[in-house]
Amino acid sequence: MVNIAIACQGGGSHTAFTAGVLKRILKENEKKYDIIALSGTSGGAICALLTWYGLLTGGSDKAIKLLDSFWKDISANTLGDMLLNEWIVETSYIQDKILIPQVSPYDFPPFYQKYLRSLIEKQVDFEKINEFKNPKPELIIGAVDVLSGNLSVFKNSMVSSDVIMASAAIPTFFRAVPVDSSLFSWDEIPGNDSKRLIDFLKKNYSIDWLKTAKIEKIDDNKTIRASVEGNYLSISLNNEKNKANLKIDDGRIDEFIAETENGTLNIIKKSQYWDGLFSQNPPLRDFVDGVNVKPDEIWVIQINPEKIPKLPESVGAIRDRRNELAGNLSLYQELYFIEKVNEWIEKGLLKKGKYKRINVRFIKMLWELDVETKLDRNPKFIEDMMSYGEEQAGEFMKQLPSKPIKKEQFSNVIYK
Repeated sequence: MVNIAIACQGGGSHTAFTAGVLKRILKENEKKYDIIALSGTSGGAICALLTWYGLLTGGSDKAIKLLDSFWKDISANTLGDMLLNEWIVETSYIQDKILIPQVSPYDFPPFYQKYLRSLIEKQVDFEKINEFKNPKPELIIGAVDVLSGNLSVFKNSMVSSDVIMASAAIPTFFRAVPVDSSLFSWDEIPGNDSKRLIDFLKKNYSIDWLKTAKIEKIDDNKTIRASVEGNYLSISLNNEKNKANLKIDDGRIDEFIAETENGTLNIIKKSQYWDGLFSQNPPLRDFVDGVNVKPDEIWVIQINPEKIPKLPESVGAIRDRRNELAGNLSLYQELYFIEKVNEWIEKGLLKKGKYKRINVRFIKMLWELDVETKLDRNPKFIEDMMSYGEEQAGEFMKQLPSKPIKKEQFSNVIYK
């Protein structure tokens, strides 16, 4: 059996295509492929979450049921909601023709943001997620820290309704979503949480020398210090032990929250997040070096088109194409990383066992749709997008080898 990881792009109502793809894969897998991880951003994060949670709590049938239920709920089913949906879509069409004042999501109450959260929480018991220990498949969700600009991923038990809403927080429609991330336990440094601390600092501050650094507590246990060969950093508690200040030798500083829970002092980062479109759309590189079981193949469900038939000239079309290019740029950067890992493996530059060659395949949404349809929740449109996703996934799976590819036959080619 071949291990696969599935990466889900988002794109408003177009993401119903992603749901359809996932449904078809779950229906036709026939135990040829083992789904070991899912990732997603924005609407893709919601689809990945529902699939992951369904597989862990009831198998493929449960995952399909959750996908169907969510997209049925989010469709405009009542007369009032249908009229509202038509008004929103029509307003989007005409805003390029007449001057309509731009409104910030902070200028009105976040009604729809709360409504979307309620629909997600209806399908998923987030308290139960805390019970999943070393889950298979694993889940990876992408978002971006608005203030620091850091790209963030949330894995497995880190995923909450806040995290999903953060990944889906389109800046022009939704407010940034605050998420509290537990970084490490102060009492477990040095010790059990040293790796968590090192991983966090490496990912967010690009500090490579930490691999061989000495980590110790000084100043009567009020300061954590890491140092090696002239490089150093420190994290110090204030007198009230409610804040921790990071200082790096190159002058960078940051501040975290210190909170005591059940007698344990935890260091927490409080951040405001926007849509994962601006970070990893969707996360791929974490499949290479961030999951317990490495995939043999990555299947990317791609919503954003690589090419478009004509030059965008309206404000809306220009804005949408800009966002598509930004989203695909992050995707191709992730793919480039995987290509380089494959190349280094071929050249014998990476340690055997830790890394392996990975094939990447695409399932693409190819319909040419107006940008305004990303806001369209008409039930017929949602159903058509899901049916198209199932159709494309069916064609994709027909083209897969009749027998799973043996690992020694894998190449470093990225399949498009």
